Amino acid sequence: MKTTKSNHQYIFIILIVVTIISQILLSYTFRSGVDDNQIQTLFWIRHLFSFGLPGIIILWQIQDTILHTKTKVSTYLWRNIRYIFIPYILLGIVYSLYNSQISTESFKESFINMVIQGNWHGSFVLVIFQFTILNLFFSKNRSLS
Repeated sequence: MKTTKSNHQYIFIILIVVTIISQILLSYTFRSGVDDNQIQTLFWIRHLFSFGLPGIIILWQIQDTILHTKTKVSTYLWRNIRYIFIPYILLGIVYSLYNSQISTESFKESFINMVIQGNWHGSFVLVIFQFTILNLFFSKNRSLS
């Protein structure tokens, strides 16, 4: 029998994939020479996938309020840095290296533009991490020790 936590993890993974598809379609719309009919089609397809990020945030809140209410602040923050922010930075470095090879931007410009400012497919991770920090500040049930 599956636990609630594992069900949430499966749904979370599906929502992340949906969000990445939405980000890729958005990027494709603005970076390639598509005509008006293609833009309109991509617009409607993107809206079919627009539930991804709000779904992730809602599921994140459910997990935090139901499954992790007694977690210590230091454990909570380190877990989210380790599983969200560090992979985001590492993948961002690889993506920035790749982008600096195929464009005229240097690695530093590419890294600042894509990873720090969030102008790439993984930008939704910044929103999730910001939500984590806000949740940490506003949570009343979290143990401070």
